[in-house]
Amino acid sequence: MRNFVIFLLIISSGFLAIFAAITFLRRKVSAKSSLFLSGCLLSLTIYSFGYALELSSNSLSQIMFWVRFEHFGIQTAAPFWFLFTLHQTGNGKWISKRRIYLLFVIPVFVILAALTLGGFNILHKNPRFTWIGPFPIFSYDFTVLMVVSVIYLSSLLIISTLLFTKLIVSTSPELRRQSVLIWASSFVPWISGLLYVFGLSPSGLDLAPFGCIVTALIVAVGLFKRNMLTLVPLARDVIFDGMRDGVLVVNKLGMIIDFNRQLKEIFPNLNNQSIGKNAVDEFSQYPAMMEVIQNAPVDQNNITVLKSENAEFYRIKKTNLSDQNHHLIGEIITLYHYTEEKKLLDKLQILATHDNLTGVFNRRHFFWLVEQEMARQERYGGNFSLMIFDLDSFKRINDVYGHLAGDIVLKKVASTCQNELRKTDAIGRFGGEEFVILMPETVLEMGQQLAERLRSIIENMIFEGLPDEVRVTASFGLVSHQCLKNVSLEKLLRDADQALYQAKNSGRNRVSIFEPADLNPCT
Repeated sequence: MRNFVIFLLIISSGFLAIFAAITFLRRKVSAKSSLFLSGCLLSLTIYSFGYALELSSNSLSQIMFWVRFEHFGIQTAAPFWFLFTLHQTGNGKWISKRRIYLLFVIPVFVILAALTLGGFNILHKNPRFTWIGPFPIFSYDFTVLMVVSVIYLSSLLIISTLLFTKLIVSTSPELRRQSVLIWASSFVPWISGLLYVFGLSPSGLDLAPFGCIVTALIVAVGLFKRNMLTLVPLARDVIFDGMRDGVLVVNKLGMIIDFNRQLKEIFPNLNNQSIGKNAVDEFSQYPAMMEVIQNAPVDQNNITVLKSENAEFYRIKKTNLSDQNHHLIGEIITLYHYTEEKKLLDKLQILATHDNLTGVFNRRHFFWLVEQEMARQERYGGNFSLMIFDLDSFKRINDVYGHLAGDIVLKKVASTCQNELRKTDAIGRFGGEEFVILMPETVLEMGQQLAERLRSIIENMIFEGLPDEVRVTASFGLVSHQCLKNVSLEKLLRDADQALYQAKNSGRNRVSIFEPADLNPCT
């Protein structure tokens, strides 16, 4: 079985090479179209031939050698096809030597990165292979550069698809029938890739090269038998539908022109009948997506998609599509999946703003919140209160019962106090066993009532897992202002701290209020 598949790929590669040569020889008749098409066929020859020898390998080092070789074809097929499409759809004026060079900058860079496979592994992270039946299956982890490559090649193919779609609509009936034949043939690699993605391919083989070969043969027959040089890019089904990101293409009337398989996985209600329908109607079950289609500007946005009980997060990028006269013809909407990245960023955000032990805000972030609230009150007016409380004789708990017991006490006190606060309030760990609470729009009497309630709760608190005799009390210092004119954060904290020391000196386990010398600071 293995030898037969390898033999089939090698023979097919030979036919592709022959078609590439014949197409090149037709350059006097078809000019640049033949040059670009022959380049594309040669790229596919390299891809399929390399994959044949990859399957013939018996070690990871041999596999990696042929994977490096394959990238010379994988990375150059789409740019050649894009150039061919431009020429065949009447956009040949766009093509210049400088732009051709620029078009191949990223592919050349990715090829150089692919050559590091087996060394630095810049493009393929954690390369490995396993035997599935008689075939060695190569696998790796995606890198950022690989994503950039896929997006770049996919962008070329999306634009090529739109240009070819426009040609089919506007061309003569005879050429339209010929074009539809080639268009239909492009589904062969799509079906091949679909079988591979869903694990239905025999022995875990990547069927994309086989699909490309079949499509290339159909294209060659149409090219030479029917004298046709209009072609849908073969790699669209390999790359566009193989992207991990969802892509939606709409025209300027808001009708769906195309979408890839990944978008269908994100929005299962999409199907083949969705093509040509109003995009807003097709996404009526997803208000966030409707907002993106209707009103979102042409920049990056974020949406959340609920799947069962889980939420998936996507970054949205809208890109205008314009014709050669710079007239708007539609938009490409790309959904970049970043759920894991967002979860990591959320964790980093929590680590940056919260105390690691108690889970309340850390000192730095709490001070930032207080400064924001002070600035707001100074501008709009209102009442503002702040309290500092300290656990009395906390050192004794650490000395007698150990620091783990002290940690249990601190966490229980912090979580209990946090549950007693309003959503607009905030609690932070000031340091050690000292905590501070911000209370916006809170007059002195309300702040004092909260402080007394927290003091009573702490006094009667029982700590699970610790002896019953482990009890704590807390002393509170409270400061309140109706006007924050000429009041700094340092002074506010100093006043609250002064009230706290007064509570400590008065016997602990009580609330003390700072009494300003100026009873009317706003005047």
